[in-house]
Amino acid sequence: MAGLILLGAVVRVVARSARAGIGPAGGVLIVVLLAVSAVAWLGLYGWQRSRRQRVSYANGRLTVIDRLGRTGSVEPTAATAHPVRGSKGESVLLVVSGTAGQTPVLLPAEHWDWRYLQDKVFQPAGFTIAVASEHDSTPRALRTAYPGLRLPFSVARPYLFAGLLTFGIIVLITAIVAVVSLP
Repeated sequence: MAGLILLGAVVRVVARSARAGIGPAGGVLIVVLLAVSAVAWLGLYGWQRSRRQRVSYANGRLTVIDRLGRTGSVEPTAATAHPVRGSKGESVLLVVSGTAGQTPVLLPAEHWDWRYLQDKVFQPAGFTIAVASEHDSTPRALRTAYPGLRLPFSVARPYLFAGLLTFGIIVLITAIVAVVSLP
């Protein structure tokens, strides 16, 4: 559906630019510049957020800095891989538990090298990664099993996240069409 809306917007921009004296090539250039600027902005945003991520293991403590720059630290006693379904499809969240009273640390599997974590963190700490069932990997089950764990918004509320994302895309398309349609 979004592809059809974008295609309609492209056709409209090209047709209006042809009628306004810019020509169809000018309309195509406008569309290409808008698309390139959006992709460049998203790429820069993603690069900036991924640059902040760090994981280190020193003096018996696992320290994680997430994409938003928040720091979590724990003395690892167990690690469990949870297959979760979010708005982006299926992914794996690695929850590293610590001693009593410590808030567990969350590691999204797509951001980290599992071999590094296994070789540098979990084997020296004396345990391996356990794999949880899908039943134990729902947002409600994760919140119950690990109090204080901060789940990603796309996992905690996948339907709301998908709805907001869809709404944002529609607003962006409407704004681009409105700006291009101005006399």
